[in-house]
Amino acid sequence: MGASQVVHADDALPGFGQSAQVSPFNTDPNSYGGDSNTANTSQTTGFQSLLLKLRVNQSQVWSSGADVSFDHAWAMSFWTLLGKDNGSTHNDGMAFVIQPNSNTEKVSTSSAGETLGVYGDVTKGRGLFRSEDDYISGIANSAIQNSVAVEFDHYSNQDANWGSNSAFDQKVTNGPHIAMTYPASKTSYTVDGPRGSYFAYLNHNGVIALGSDATWHHVTIGYTPISSTKGTLSYWYDDRDATTNAPKTVNEVRNQALDLTQLGYSAGKKYYFGFTSYDKAGSAEENMNRIILDTYSDYVKTTASGQLTDHTQKDKTINSGDTVNGGDELDYAYTLKAVSGSKTLQKAMLKADLPAHVGWTKATLKTSSGTTSTVALADLKTSTGATLPDLKAGDDVTVTLTGTAEKVTTDTKVDAASYQFRNGGAENYLLANTALTSPTSFGTGTALEKQQQTPAFTITPGYNAKATVAVKDLNVKGQPDVATTKAYTGDTLQYDYTLTYGADSPQDWQDPTVDFNLPTNLDLANASGTMTTQDGQTTKLTADQIKNGYQIKGNMKTLQKVSFSLKVPSKQQSADVAIKTTTATFKTDAHSETADLPAYTLHGIPDKTNGNLTVLPEHTKIDATALTSIPVTGLVTDTNGDVDNRKNSAITLLIQVNNQPVQRIQMSDANTKGYFKFQLAANGISPSDLTSTEQNPVLDQALATGKNVVKIQALDESGNLSAPAQVVIGQLSLNVDPNLSFQDYQLTGRSVFVASQTGFSAAVTNTFNATWSLTLAGTNLTATNGKTLAGGLYYKSGTGTTALSAPVQIAASDTATQDSNGVTSVTEDWTHANLITDAASGQGVFAQVRSDATPATYHGTLTWTLVNAAQ
Repeated sequence: MGASQVVHADDALPGFGQSAQVSPFNTDPNSYGGDSNTANTSQTTGFQSLLLKLRVNQSQVWSSGADVSFDHAWAMSFWTLLGKDNGSTHNDGMAFVIQPNSNTEKVSTSSAGETLGVYGDVTKGRGLFRSEDDYISGIANSAIQNSVAVEFDHYSNQDANWGSNSAFDQKVTNGPHIAMTYPASKTSYTVDGPRGSYFAYLNHNGVIALGSDATWHHVTIGYTPISSTKGTLSYWYDDRDATTNAPKTVNEVRNQALDLTQLGYSAGKKYYFGFTSYDKAGSAEENMNRIILDTYSDYVKTTASGQLTDHTQKDKTINSGDTVNGGDELDYAYTLKAVSGSKTLQKAMLKADLPAHVGWTKATLKTSSGTTSTVALADLKTSTGATLPDLKAGDDVTVTLTGTAEKVTTDTKVDAASYQFRNGGAENYLLANTALTSPTSFGTGTALEKQQQTPAFTITPGYNAKATVAVKDLNVKGQPDVATTKAYTGDTLQYDYTLTYGADSPQDWQDPTVDFNLPTNLDLANASGTMTTQDGQTTKLTADQIKNGYQIKGNMKTLQKVSFSLKVPSKQQSADVAIKTTTATFKTDAHSETADLPAYTLHGIPDKTNGNLTVLPEHTKIDATALTSIPVTGLVTDTNGDVDNRKNSAITLLIQVNNQPVQRIQMSDANTKGYFKFQLAANGISPSDLTSTEQNPVLDQALATGKNVVKIQALDESGNLSAPAQVVIGQLSLNVDPNLSFQDYQLTGRSVFVASQTGFSAAVTNTFNATWSLTLAGTNLTATNGKTLAGGLYYKSGTGTTALSAPVQIAASDTATQDSNGVTSVTEDWTHANLITDAASGQGVFAQVRSDATPATYHGTLTWTLVNAAQ
């Protein structure tokens, strides 16, 4: 119906106050030749609204325009108060009528109350020489043509005497009633009586008993299109509470097939609607028919849909006849969408019978705007259903049930479960009928021809299995998932497959084979892997097994969990490499379980450096002696000056320790522009024992004992790659035996240099190319009786002799020879033979014994000092 005809009187109900702004009716009786008292507008106690009073014989009131269309769904509702049945002053009733003729069309001129102002005159065509068909034609032709009527017959006309003018309700046993008919159709009438004394009774459709309590009752009438010739006309009686205006659950609803050919329908044709009535002349005010039109709606076109999804089976949509496994995680999504229309769909509700054999745990509501809330499962199963938010054109709302399929031991069928969307109250259903040939669109009050249903499916005894795959980048600090980091060509990826199986699964699952289905653009020929069972047993996998598949030996009910860790390198190249998603499969003939491998991109690394970026370590040689955490610091400079103009985090450091796989860290914006810092664990300490921060991260690789070479390159977002800078980290240490003894010497009265005994060792270990020097100093040699040896400690270099009473440099990095382990032996060339006083030859530490020395055992102290020249 046209928006210009909307009556804003939705709250103009008995007991409520609201004024009607626009009347859809032509209330001028002269415009259609009606009785002067046909229609009145007035105020009634308690509220102001459009009030129609139909009285004095035939009365009628019509919409001012032809606004009803059968091209789409629509609905309207009204309050009515029918007069009391006071015996001789009874009110015959009224009819709601839709017809295509001008509103100047007169009602039947019959004075019989049974016509209700819309049906034909039974006196027409009655005659001795007239046939039954002539008689029925006369009646039908005197009714309102091409019309459909919903009658509210307050008086049951059941006079079955020959020639009766009051027999229309002869076949109705309900007394006062509501029914639908086609007033101008010959099929609506049945003839009785002999020729010349014919009478007729009406063929009523969709009868509802009508009370006569002279109180307000609410009526809703709605239409649903089915095809170009068929539709459904529905009407609900007493569907709202007259005191509170609240919807009422009501069984009095009729969904009647509407034959549009009876109305002369064609696409685009418009119709008038209105009310006709009849009551006895001179009837009292209290017997008048009163009408308040409270919904004169523009239609809202909507769609309803539902979808059952099995998330355990890779989010598979379950259709009718499909199967799910016991234990599968399921959800059912009910969706209502307002497609078009000028009105807001208000007070929509969802009523649903939940599919059986599924443990539904929750229901979540989500609107198209992203708002979410929880719906109580119990509300869905009530007679009214769960309340939904208002919808305007373009909006939708989805209620999603979440649950788990029952763990059955035999195939279990789950029947289709009905659900329905409805709006307003018990009278306003929204169509959700997939059986219709027309689109599932409907208005704010159209009838539910058939309820929508969830698909019927079968739950099979479950293989309670779950497979997952995760991919980590071993070249990034912390080995993050590829989804959370930027991976590069040349990286080694770790694919972690996990297959878990419930011990309570109804089915055994023996010896499944896994197809890893790794991306073919990785370096599969150099892949390696390990399988680990839940009890800790491990099996190594070859590259061929990884490529061609591997069979797990055993019953998964017993194994319960099997993990595979596959290390797969990629080849470094300058171009990006797209790694597409693939699907891993664990399968036997009886069952298969799948898991998707993620898609990601390996970003190219330039195959050669350029001069734009330079890494400048703060120290190129670092002594790790006695340290557990080795700090490596420095700067990254840019010849273009970009380092000062961009964030540190735009630069990635590629760090390689002792030719192990490259590890990457991102420079921290919390540090000074261009400044980097990271830590390395040393001397047996695990990296996990150190504190790692964004500003000062700990690399995953620990330093080895001895010499460590750390290469650092910088890579920016533009693909600039620096030349590698090198930092050597190691130990500078001195290892000296605790005791040095001299040869025994028998005093002869001569001065000699007594050499040290063999077996004493002193060595310098230098594993980071440090510049060092070693000095030696000694004390006087004294006996236990306090006497001092006449002589002292000396160092012979082979070319000279120097007293050790003061420190003497005996070795240095620039003259020392070290082995492949960075060890320089200080004592390797020492002389162990005694030398006479004037001998200049010999090397090592000697004790000088002068001619005046006295016999005793003497002791002293040597002090060795190793100096790192860089510190």
